[in-house]
Amino acid sequence: MVRAGRRFRRALGASLTSLLALVVIEAFTGYELIYFRSGLVEMPSLLILLPALMAMRGNINGPYILRLISSLHLGRAEARFLSRYNGFWIGTTLSLMVVATSLVYLGAMGISLALGVPIPAPEEFLIIALLTSSLSFMIAAPVMTLATVILYRGGHQVSTIIPPVSMSLTDALTPVILFASVELTKPLNRWVKLLLSGAMIAAAAVVIYLARRREAGVGKVVRENLPVAVFDALISGSGGSVLAKMPGLVTRTGLIAAVPGLNCLVGGVAGSVASGVSVRLHLSGRVRMMEVMAEVAAFLVSAATSTAVLLALVSQLSLVTDQVPISLPAALAALSAGLITSLLLSLIAVWMSGVVFRRGVDPENVVFPTLTALGDFLTPMTSVALLLFFVGVLG
Repeated sequence: MVRAGRRFRRALGASLTSLLALVVIEAFTGYELIYFRSGLVEMPSLLILLPALMAMRGNINGPYILRLISSLHLGRAEARFLSRYNGFWIGTTLSLMVVATSLVYLGAMGISLALGVPIPAPEEFLIIALLTSSLSFMIAAPVMTLATVILYRGGHQVSTIIPPVSMSLTDALTPVILFASVELTKPLNRWVKLLLSGAMIAAAAVVIYLARRREAGVGKVVRENLPVAVFDALISGSGGSVLAKMPGLVTRTGLIAAVPGLNCLVGGVAGSVASGVSVRLHLSGRVRMMEVMAEVAAFLVSAATSTAVLLALVSQLSLVTDQVPISLPAALAALSAGLITSLLLSLIAVWMSGVVFRRGVDPENVVFPTLTALGDFLTPMTSVALLLFFVGVLG
């Protein structure tokens, strides 16, 4: 009992710090969705494309940052911003992002058509997707690369600080760039849009081909990152389709503002549980559910606290700028959905880690991407279902 209490307090301190730091940035992402709510109602298919692009970006940008951190520690990369290593991998990763975006675009179109969600012209949808993913990476990658180098030189734990900050930064950039792309491409005729899109995809394919010839590791990155990034993106887009079926309700109540933060919080909780279980499995070869329940309880408390802070921040931003505030039914739905999905995915994390470990597979390579995709799918669905319930009860 004493050990469980210590594990609870230790996990609570660490998780509360990281999740609160996460929601500060995610609050701005949620506010942006309230600010651009009219665009989401007019083009509900963006509610499928946006989470898909966010998930895809995380599965391509994340490995880039982790690769840089590992290379700095192993001495393969120089600890300076302007280096050949950084230039090569930023260009290669950007090209991979463009190719992956073209595949995600096709998937998002298919999901929209299958569910009867109205979509813009195909060439408009494509150029919006390409500009959003490429511009967000072009802005975020240099910033995060510079931050990684500076923190590494200062002797800080870059592997703990940089990845979540990188994810939050690009999450905050993506909605702004998406709606900016919508406005920028409106004056262009369809042939110019098709020409620009085709040129971007062709240039990306050439860069990847040349990079593979120069660096053997590029082929491995393409084989491993591309399928996972596209698959997870389509799962996330499928979760967003629930929002796209009722864009008026989720924007009018303000629920849409909580979804990006909830996705990150749920993924962070499940990922932390999975990471702790993975360590136990590597040390002792087994783990029991009761051994991790203290940590799970701490993460749930942190998730509830962080969700409340997220809702308060978004509501305050909305009130200050005369935007739609988050309604009481939406707040209750977000808080309940965060707790339910966090608990469910934490239990799945414990079970799944044990299963794959017994089969000789490292849980870190399989469990976390799966949990992220499941969280992006289940969280919007649970949030909308609970919103309908609380609207029915409270009005």
